[in-house]
Amino acid sequence: MRAYYQLYLSYCISRGPNPMDADEIVNEAFFRLFRKWEERYSFDLQQNKKWMYCTIENVIKEYKRKNRKHASEDIELYAESIPEERSSPLTDAEEKIAYQELVTEIEAGLNEGDKTLFHLAYVEEKSYSEICDTVNVNDQALRVRIFRLRKRIEKILK
Repeated sequence: MRAYYQLYLSYCISRGPNPMDADEIVNEAFFRLFRKWEERYSFDLQQNKKWMYCTIENVIKEYKRKNRKHASEDIELYAESIPEERSSPLTDAEEKIAYQELVTEIEAGLNEGDKTLFHLAYVEEKSYSEICDTVNVNDQALRVRIFRLRKRIEKILK
């Protein structure tokens, strides 16, 4: 645990949870590893690393699912304080034009492969499994590519 804790913590933080919660998520993943240790101690280090990455992903999903429920409850509690109208209302046509301009700006800064991935993931909002089938890559490779794509998009928008 001491040898790989920072590695898994960095990975967990890169997946999106709050850094304060990432510590709890990694600890939960190690706890699950220790509960399964009788089954896993004979596996080599590489297999246990893969198992830990998958476990961290599952704990993150559980964490997000749990927090999404609480977030929606909080919104309902304060719904009365949310204004009925936006301060500067836009028409549907104006919103569509602004959205299309943003998409065009982002696509102008991307290469062809990234444009395809951007379109599938963010414009068409396809699931990871659908994108994997379309671009013919495995799930982990797709996650890396989308992570890198997000970084490129952030640079374009700055």
